[in-house]
Amino acid sequence: WPKGAYDSTSPPTIYKDLVITGSEVQEFPSKGPSGDVRAFDVRTGKLVWRFHTVPRPGEAGHETWEGDSWEDRSGTNVWTIMSVDMERGMIFLPIGSPSYDFYGADRKGQGLFGNSLVALNSATGKLLWYYQMVHHDIWDYDVSAPPNLITVRREGREIPAVAQVTKMGFVFILDRLTGKPLFPVEERPVAQSKVPGEATWPTQPFPVKPPPLAKISVTLDDVTTVTPQSRKYCLDNFGASLPGGIYTPWGLTNMSVEMPGTLGGGNWSGSSFNPSLGYLFVNVSEAGAVGFMKPQPAGSAEAYVRSSKWGGYARFWDDHHYPCQQPPWGDLNAIDLRTGEVAWKAPLGVVDDLEAKGIAKTGIYSLGGSIATAGGLVFIGGTVDHRFRAFDARTGKELWVDKLESNAHATPMTYLGKKTKKQFVVKKTKKQFVVIAVGPGGYFNPDTTAPTVLAAYALFPKGQSPGRVRSLAYPRTISAGPGREPQDIRAPAKAVTQPIPFGHQQHVQAGMNCDSCHQPAGTNGKMQIPGVADCMACHQSIKTDSPAIQKLARVQRDDNLLSWTRVYTLPDFVFFNHEKHINASVACAVCHGEVKDREYLWQEKEVSMVACVDCHKLRKAPVNCDLCHNIGH
Repeated sequence: WPKGAYDSTSPPTIYKDLVITGSEVQEFPSKGPSGDVRAFDVRTGKLVWRFHTVPRPGEAGHETWEGDSWEDRSGTNVWTIMSVDMERGMIFLPIGSPSYDFYGADRKGQGLFGNSLVALNSATGKLLWYYQMVHHDIWDYDVSAPPNLITVRREGREIPAVAQVTKMGFVFILDRLTGKPLFPVEERPVAQSKVPGEATWPTQPFPVKPPPLAKISVTLDDVTTVTPQSRKYCLDNFGASLPGGIYTPWGLTNMSVEMPGTLGGGNWSGSSFNPSLGYLFVNVSEAGAVGFMKPQPAGSAEAYVRSSKWGGYARFWDDHHYPCQQPPWGDLNAIDLRTGEVAWKAPLGVVDDLEAKGIAKTGIYSLGGSIATAGGLVFIGGTVDHRFRAFDARTGKELWVDKLESNAHATPMTYLGKKTKKQFVVKKTKKQFVVIAVGPGGYFNPDTTAPTVLAAYALFPKGQSPGRVRSLAYPRTISAGPGREPQDIRAPAKAVTQPIPFGHQQHVQAGMNCDSCHQPAGTNGKMQIPGVADCMACHQSIKTDSPAIQKLARVQRDDNLLSWTRVYTLPDFVFFNHEKHINASVACAVCHGEVKDREYLWQEKEVSMVACVDCHKLRKAPVNCDLCHNIGH
C-alpha cells in the first residue's frame, strides 16, 4: 500500500521482553493497511506474534464478515494505549472501527473485532476473549480510551475487572478473566439506515449500569438558551434535523444529529481509579456531530461519504463553538463500582466569555485524562479553557485550579521526589509532585502559536494549594516590576503535627528569642532546628512533670532522634543564607510571620523564587543566579 496511511499515535506497550505495537491507519478509503497488533523481541527485533484485528478465514470472528469484505480491510486498529496485566500475562486491546467510518455497505455483518475490547495472552498473542461494544459501526464510535484495570468489590469478594470508557458515554465494566459484564447490558433495537446498500445491525448494547455519562439524545426542547445569538444559529442550522441521538443513522438529503458525536463521551481521556473508595473517575464531553451521506461519482473509492456544508466532520455547535444544547457541556463523574451508580457529577471547565456575562459552571469539552491520588485527590487538565484542576475524590468538590499557558490535552503524572539528607534536617522527607504536558494542538480549538510547557506542581500540607515549581521548554519572566514584601498565603485549617506540642508564643513570653533555640542565629548560613539535647538543657529542671517533656527525656535516654516536621522547606538546589539576611536587618518575621504570637506554626508567608527576587528588588539587593544557586554551596 504505497499510498496508504500508517502511523503510530501512542507509545508501544512492554511485556517482559516484548514490545507490542498498535497503529494509526487510514479511515478513508476502506481498503488499505491492516490494523493488526504486533509483538517484537526487544533484543533481536524479530516478530514474535501478530494478531489479526480483522479475522482471517479459519479464525474466530471471521464469520462476522460477509463474503470477502474482510480482505484488505483498513481501520480496525489500536491507536490508543493498551493495558497489560503483568501478573496474569494478559494484554487488553481497545480496537477501533473498520474503515470507512460512516459507510458499511461493503462490509456487511457484525464486523469483529471492530469496536471491541480484546484480551490476548501477552506472550503468544492467543485470543482469550473479546467484547464488542458497537456492532457494524457507521458512527466512528471507535474504542479510543485506554482500558483501566480495576478491582470491583462484591459480596465480600474482590473481582479483577477492566473498565472501558467509550465515545458513546457508556462505561463497560467487564470481568478481567472472562470478559463477561459485571453489570447488566441490554441489546436494544436501534433505528436502521436508509442509505442504499447499507445494512446496520438491528440492535446495539446498552449498559444498564453504570448509566450513560453523556447525553444520548437531543430534541428541540434541549436547544441552547445560553445566548440569543447561539440559540438562533443552532435553530436555523440544525432545528430541522432534530430530534437526534445515539445510533441515529445518517440521512440521505437531510442532516442527522448524532449525540454524542465523534468527539463526545469519554473518548481519549480514559479513566482513573481510587481503590480505597472504589470510585472510577471519567470525564466526558457533551459534543454532538451533524452530517448526511452524499453519493459519490461512479468509480469512487466509496459510494457514499459523510458530508455537510461545514465539511465531513461537522459538529453540533454554533459559530463560536458553543454546543447547541443546554449546559453542562462537560463533566467529571465518579462511578461507585460497588453499585454501578454515579456517586457524584461535577461541571468540568468554564467558558471565559460566558463567565464574564455571569453564565457560570457550563463545563466544556475535554480531551485529556485524570489521575487519582492516595491522598483523596483527582487531578485533571484536558479542558479547552487552559486550566488544571484538583477535585475531592469523595465529594467532587473542586478544590484548586490553575491557569495554564495553553490546553493540557494530556493525562497528568505524579511521583515522589528523592529523600533529602541535609546537615541539620532531622526528618528525611519526600515531596510529591504532579506534572502535566501543556501545548498547542487539539481537535476542538488548535492554537499553533501556544507555547509548549511541562508544568510541575509540588503538593503541600492540607489547607495549602499546590505550588507551581517551574515550566520547561518555555522561557518565563520571573518577577517583573519594582518588588514587594513576601505575601501572606492562606493558612491551613490545622497546624502541622509535631512529635511534641512545642508552643512558640509560650517560649517567647518566657523571655526567649529566636537564637535561644535556633543556634547560632545570625552567625551561620544554615539555621539549626533544635535537637533533644538543646531542649533538655532547659527542661532537666523545668516542667519535668509534663508528658511532652517526659517523652523528650525518653528519646534522649534511648539515644534516638527527634523528628520535627519542617514548616518551611527549600529545594536542594537553593541555598538560603540566614547570616546575610540577619546582617541586612531582615527580621525573622519577614519570612516566618509573627512567630511570637503563634502557639503552633504553619507556613504563612510565600517562599518561592518570585517572592525572593521581589524582596531583593524592594531592598535593592543583588538578584544574580549564583547568589542562591552556587554549585559550591
